[in-house]
Amino acid sequence: MVSAFVMWVALAGSPAQAAEPTFEVLPDGTIEARMHFDATVDELRAVISNPKVRQDLSSDVYSVDVKPEGRCSKLQISTRGMFRPLAVLSVFCPTDSGFKESLVSSSDFTHYEQEWSFTPRANGTDVVFRTHSVPNLPVPTAVLNNSTQSSVSDMFGKLVVRLVTP
Repeated sequence: MVSAFVMWVALAGSPAQAAEPTFEVLPDGTIEARMHFDATVDELRAVISNPKVRQDLSSDVYSVDVKPEGRCSKLQISTRGMFRPLAVLSVFCPTDSGFKESLVSSSDFTHYEQEWSFTPRANGTDVVFRTHSVPNLPVPTAVLNNSTQSSVSDMFGKLVVRLVTP
């Protein structure tokens, strides 16, 4: 079976961007995805800095309302749940190495955190994306982890397309 990532990269026509992301589930439940992108840190920052882009990069995100607050933004996000959309209010901020998003409030999540980290290389940028969400619902860990990894793989594939398509 061809992964969503491979299909997105094929659509982008970027054979050099053929390596799929690697995943690791950390002891605290964080899912860490790593991948090399054929793009500069500035090109990646330009895309990821706009929180509304996650609607384009993830079919799991239904809507994102953005309220700028200084260097950061408060985000009201509606995301796919198993039986109904889930809502989260988070704060999204630039960091020295990328971006970090943390839970402000939600009746649907007890924990919600995402972090992008960019490391420049001579031939592009190494990206580490960490995500840890704990829904306030009885979802088996294996189901949540598989769904998250599939979603992140799809997001990375769409990000490749976004970077090579004007």
